Amino acid sequence: MGSVLVNDNNITSDDEGIHVSDFYEFGYRMYGTSSFTMGNVEFCRNDINASGYGMNFGDMPNYFGEQLDDNASVVMGGILFNENRINSTDDGIYCEGYLGNFGYDMDGNATFEMGNVEFNSNRIDSKGGDGMYWRRLRSLAIRCITMLR
Repeated sequence: MGSVLVNDNNITSDDEGIHVSDFYEFGYRMYGTSSFTMGNVEFCRNDINASGYGMNFGDMPNYFGEQLDDNASVVMGGILFNENRINSTDDGIYCEGYLGNFGYDMDGNATFEMGNVEFNSNRIDSKGGDGMYWRRLRSLAIRCITMLR
């Protein structure tokens, strides 16, 4: 699979600038010798003026490379939220669901490899909300020992 790119957009909205309600389970529940490869997930260089959330993620990217068994493998690029300009009347970047569970619950000789998770060089002016809000960061590296068996 290639990359998931939401980049270089100029958005003016009477509600939310970017709203993603579900984003999960890539390379999920794999076994045997199955493999999954994907590029980056990017939300970069967007210019957003919104009368609500600048970016609203009901479920952030999560459960990538989760529940891998046997010799299954997942290789993916990073998850990048960089160089966005956000003017909003609520949270600039709002993340309700989990950001995490990457390479979680792996058995056998399964492997998971992923690039960085980055929130860099964003300019956020959120009137009446948080600049960035995460409800849950979870299991980003908790099961890495499994990969080393």
